[in-house]
Amino acid sequence: MCLGSVNVILTPEEVLFRGLVLVGFEPKRQKSVQHKKNLSRFRTHFSSDPSVYSVLLIKLQETKNEKANLSFDSEVDPRIHRIGVDGMLKYFFMSIYFLACYPTEEQAEGLFGCSDRTWRNWVWEIVEKIALLKPEIIVWPKKWNNPDNPEDPESATIFIITVDAPTAALRSQPMKHSLKTPSTTLTSSSLQLTIMKLPCPSLKTGAFGWQALTLLGRLISQSSATS
Repeated sequence: MCLGSVNVILTPEEVLFRGLVLVGFEPKRQKSVQHKKNLSRFRTHFSSDPSVYSVLLIKLQETKNEKANLSFDSEVDPRIHRIGVDGMLKYFFMSIYFLACYPTEEQAEGLFGCSDRTWRNWVWEIVEKIALLKPEIIVWPKKWNNPDNPEDPESATIFIITVDAPTAALRSQPMKHSLKTPSTTLTSSSLQLTIMKLPCPSLKTGAFGWQALTLLGRLISQSSATS
């Protein structure tokens, strides 16, 4: 085996089962409820759907970036001899839980039955590996086309971003949405919805702070669906 080999593949169903067991939902409790209830439990603890992490686990193994690679091959990572495949999977799920729920070290000690040092070392190592996948997964176009030019055959470079925020009562009248307007705000008594169309002259992609896990999940899902 070598760097980039995929040794462990979990189906979304296996990801769902293992993740829920890790956070306290033993098999009997999982079987006693409907599938959608288990999905809701999983999303609460791990933020995205099991299918996202099924793909993410493969991408962590197949990457050629040594610093980002999470190997289950003992020839590549000798620690597998000590902790085993199940141990490495546990640390993988713990890292996702950390990104989704951000528990304190003391909370993690109680939930996962490990020391704060073990939690800290493994979680930060795997979180860093996930972050290093960014150049391989989040790929922006090298050229921005004009989305308002129907004559441009490559005018499909459009990004729609919605920002939902509870606000106080808003008195302004809703603006009529137009594809030629970079930003449109729709308002109601307690909700403000801003629709921004990218690219636009006044905004740069670097100005946005993404919730990394959610964005990663959406992009992986889209990539998986089209492959």
